[in-house]
Amino acid sequence: MIRWLVIALLVSWAVVVGLAIAGCEHDPVAGPEARTRPIVASVNSDVYHRPGCRYVTRIADHNLRGYNGAAHAERHGLRPCKVCEPGERSER
Repeated sequence: MIRWLVIALLVSWAVVVGLAIAGCEHDPVAGPEARTRPIVASVNSDVYHRPGCRYVTRIADHNLRGYNGAAHAERHGLRPCKVCEPGERSER
């Protein structure tokens, strides 16, 4: 009985810690404020860009999302633009 209680406590602790770690990353910023982030993307695409990329000018403000970095964007299922080639090296 005690063994199962200990296992249940350890599992619940691991779940709480895992949720806390997963929640550390903020959601993407929406709208015009997104242009101030190091990485931006459209809600209608699976590609992320540097804010100065020529394709970003085509994204309407209401469709724009800003990310804290390339890793943040990739965790949301996006891939880098082949034109502006954003990535970790561009964020240093």
